[in-house]
Amino acid sequence: EVTTDSKTTNDSLAALVTKSNETWLSVENTLENHKVSVEEIKTLVDMNSNKIEEHEATILEKLEDNKMKTDEEINILGNQINKIAESMENAKNTTEDNYTSIKNLTTEMTKHSDMFATIDSDYDEMTDHIRKVVDNADNVKKTIQVLENQHIETVERM
Repeated sequence: EVTTDSKTTNDSLAALVTKSNETWLSVENTLENHKVSVEEIKTLVDMNSNKIEEHEATILEKLEDNKMKTDEEINILGNQINKIAESMENAKNTTEDNYTSIKNLTTEMTKHSDMFATIDSDYDEMTDHIRKVVDNADNVKKTIQVLENQHIETVERM
């Protein structure tokens, strides 16, 4: 019975060793597969790291370009604002000059209007004066006519 037991034990041990070897091979295969997966992951991580570095460099370059363009556009805008401010100052000065000119013209027009009003009133006075002079001239003419007639009568009597 001991031999049977020992044979069974040997068989069990042999089966256990076989099973253990198979399990060990399975673990080694799994580890090998994991190593391959880890290597693939490392390769992908390296590729992603390279892409990230490339993208960072591209983004930084684009940001720098955009910053330069923005700075240039700000300078252009500043120059345009300065030109507009200068134009507005010139327009203000011109407006002030025009206001002064209009004020002077209004004063001159008022003077001329007053002169025309004076001329109109003087015209009426002159017209009345001329009528009086014409009336006086008519009266003098009539008087001269009367005196001539009297002279003629006197000469005829003589």
